[in-house]
Amino acid sequence: MNAKKILAENLLTSFKDMNEDAPLILQKIIKTLFEKDIGLFARRQIQPSTNNISINDENIGTIEQIINDENILMGKSVKLKKFNGFEINMKNIKIYIMLDVKKINKISEEFTDFDNLEKVKNYENNNILIISLSELSKNQQEVPIFYYYKDFLFNLTKNKYVPHIEKLETSQLSNITVFSEKDIKNNNLPKIKRSDKLIKFYGFPKSSICKISYKTNKIKDINLYCNFKIVI
Repeated sequence: MNAKKILAENLLTSFKDMNEDAPLILQKIIKTLFEKDIGLFARRQIQPSTNNISINDENIGTIEQIINDENILMGKSVKLKKFNGFEINMKNIKIYIMLDVKKINKISEEFTDFDNLEKVKNYENNNILIISLSELSKNQQEVPIFYYYKDFLFNLTKNKYVPHIEKLETSQLSNITVFSEKDIKNNNLPKIKRSDKLIKFYGFPKSSICKISYKTNKIKDINLYCNFKIVI
C-alpha cells in the first residue's frame, strides 16, 4: 500500500472518530461550501432547504455553529456506510465524503451503473458532491460531481488573483461584439475544460458560454479586460 493511500485511510479513521485533523478539515469544507454569499452553493445560487447539518441522519449543528466553532464536531463518532464513507444530507443537497470514488455504486441505486467513468463524465447535478479523501486520477477529475477534499480546504474564489466568472444567458450573447453570430452558433469560441477548478466550483455545464473578468484589471468597477470561453 502506498503512502498516499495510507494517509487517506488514516484520515477516514479520524473522521470516523472525529478526532485529530478531522474536525478542522470538516469545518473548512463546510465553510467553503456554505459560507454566505461566496460559498460554493451560493455561487451556484442554490439555497439549502435546511440550516442544519446532518451526518448519516444525525443532526450535528447549524451551518453557522460549525463554521464558527470546530469544537462542536469533536468526538462526534461517525459510522461508516457501505461505500466507505459518510453522508451529509441537507435535504436538497447531498454530500458524500468517502475514501475513494471506486465504491460510488454502493451509495444508492442512482449510482449503480457509475463504474463506467465515461458515463459519469456526462452526469450533471449541482446539488450532489462526492468528495474523495484519496487523490483523483486525471480521468476522475473530469467527472463533474467528483472532488478531492483538499479542493475545499479554502475557497478559491476569495483569492484576488482568481478572475470573476459568470455564465451568460442566451439573451446576452447578442451583445458580444467580439464574435459573430456564426461563431456563437458553431461554438467557435475559445475553450475551457469542464474539469477546470473554477468551472467545477460554479458547476457550469458543458456548452456554457462564460465571461471571465480579471479583478486585477478593474478600476472603479470598470472591466479593463475580459474574455469569453465555452465550456467543453
